[in-house]
Order: sequence, then C-alpha cells, then structure tokens
Amino acid sequence: TMTTFNRGGSASTSQTVNVAQDAPFDCVGNELYEFLSNCTSKTWKLLPGPGALWVGPADGSGSTWWSNSEDDVAARSCAWDDTWTFTGDEQMIYETNGDIWGEDYMGFNFECVDEALLSETFAPWGSGTHFYSLTEGAPNQLQVVGLGAFIGLPKAANGAEVSTPQSSITYDILKMENDGTKDILEVEVNYTVGIWRFTLVSE
Repeated sequence: TMTTFNRGGSASTSQTVNVAQDAPFDCVGNELYEFLSNCTSKTWKLLPGPGALWVGPADGSGSTWWSNSEDDVAARSCAWDDTWTFTGDEQMIYETNGDIWGEDYMGFNFECVDEALLSETFAPWGSGTHFYSLTEGAPNQLQVVGLGAFIGLPKAANGAEVSTPQSSITYDILKMENDGTKDILEVEVNYTVGIWRFTLVSE
C-alpha cells in the first residue's frame, strides 16, 4: 500500500504483487554459496601463475606428474582469459572470451583456437550458461550441471579423462580462502588414474 500526502490531505492505493518463484535457498549466511557467488554474482579465473593446473596420482601422495609453469600462462593465454561466473540463483556462466585451449581429443594441436572452430560435438565446451550446486561435507563439493559444464579443463571428469562433453561433473573443494587481496578457490576431480586440481582466483 502506498500513501501520498500533500497540504490538503492524503490518498492511498493498494496493489498485490506476486513473486512467481521462491528463491531455491537462503544464500545469505551460507558460507559456501556466499564465498562462491557473493549471493549475487562473482567471477573467477585460473590463478595467473604456476600450478593453477595440476595433475598427480590418485592415492593422494602429493607428487606431481605435471603442472603449468609461468611460461604456460602466456602460451595458453586463451585458457587464462576464461571466466566462470557463479550467481546467487545457482547459475554458472562460462565465457571463453572468443578462444579456447584446443587439445588433440578436440581435433586440435595443443593450441589456442577460435571458439567458432569447435565442431558440433565439442560446441557444448564453448561459452554457455549452466547450473551448479554446493554440498557441505568432508570434503565440501561443487557440482556443475549442464552438457559441457566444467571447471579448469573440460577433459577432467569423474572417473575418467573424457573426449566428449559431460552432463555434470562433481569437484571436491580443497580450499576457500582469502590471501589478503583476493579470494582463492581450489577444486579437484578424481579421474581414477589420477587427480586433476584447479586453482581459481576471484576478479
């Protein structure tokens, strides 16, 4: 109800406003959702430094099979300009910003290529809007849902390194912290033979 006053008196009018859908959850006060999305929108990129991409044994021994170097950040600039935006209503918006890191399983030669060159099979790995959910536990988990949804590298999926887009991938959350200047998110996925680990920072 709105009431307006002037020198001569006042008048009121009322109208019912229906909200078509309730929020799926109360984000405020939920540590996981607040950290990932700010309950409105929060954008993440790969950490611009060594070790943002890491792969090692599945037994958790901590030894490294491969991790990106400082030089890889420049050589794979098309991967480091990708963004993942998480919203308060559980959407994950992935942006390639025009180019992607193309590997042999996608038909490329480990190179930066225009996103438009993705074949129909691999097109879901391009820019798009997906969904996500967070689950508290030991460890906490982040699931991304929608054909082609991924974090870090598209081939790293649950139980295998894949050569086609998946409908969902669940990541264990290893780290959610602030280093004094930026938020850091570290997730990993066990593909049976080993573990892929990805470190992202907030913009």
